[in-house]
Amino acid sequence: FHLTRAENNPVIPTVPGRYDAGTTGRRDIIYSGGWYYMVYEVSTEQPYDTADWGHTFARSKDLIHWDVLGKVLYPTTGGGMGHDGPNWYVDGDDVYVYFRSHDGTPNCTSRTKLVPVAE
Repeated sequence: FHLTRAENNPVIPTVPGRYDAGTTGRRDIIYSGGWYYMVYEVSTEQPYDTADWGHTFARSKDLIHWDVLGKVLYPTTGGGMGHDGPNWYVDGDDVYVYFRSHDGTPNCTSRTKLVPVAE
């Protein structure tokens, strides 16, 4: 009931000329190994109906200061909106990202399994 606006708002800003120049939108967060991991939607510059869309990842220790990890999954190229709404799904040691696919099928959902990477 007593929220305080973060000083660095938005916590993940857009970056001109990059895959996240148009939007960076929070979608889903999980906690693992002392880190919060966010999967979120990104797009290139407007107009959004012709922008490239996809999703990427960031991590944080405090949910306020985020390190963008920079790996973009399933970008559409000039096809407009599509691969959006990413969400985490954890099954034991397996971690997946589920998202809406843009393949012409209504309400089509896809997933990708993430592979751990050594830091």
